[in-house]
Amino acid sequence: MDDSQSQDDESLLYWLKFNPTAVQRCQEQLRVPGPRRANRRRFPQPPAPKPGSIAAIINKIERCGPHLSQERATRWARQLFTPSEVEAWLNAGLRTDDLELAVDLRSLGVPPEAMDWVVRKETMLDRIRLRNYPARAIADMLRREHLIDKVPRS
Repeated sequence: MDDSQSQDDESLLYWLKFNPTAVQRCQEQLRVPGPRRANRRRFPQPPAPKPGSIAAIINKIERCGPHLSQERATRWARQLFTPSEVEAWLNAGLRTDDLELAVDLRSLGVPPEAMDWVVRKETMLDRIRLRNYPARAIADMLRREHLIDKVPRS
């Protein structure tokens, strides 16, 4: 490219820079789309769960959306947990994805409030979270300390 062509290009760019109507005409000729607004689809939110239901409790404690809380509530309901039991386990420190652990602890006779009990300077919840204690080890420890019954209630 020679010097005369580069000077012509520079003068054209200078002229376009300060002439908005010329820019508009160039865009129309080149069919360059201008700035567009994003067309976002708004999906309707499912209704909030009924107050007092398992889904409402999960929604309140874990602060997840209505759809996700309903899915999680269905899993807990399949294991025959009542709303008050779900609330007790979640307030004790378990999460909704700890359902299997809650089922095992309940079957072994461990109440939700036992998660806050301290045995040898460590809570049961800390033993579960930090040391990966299984439900059976928690129940055995609580029985040795005479904090729960020897035979789990059915």
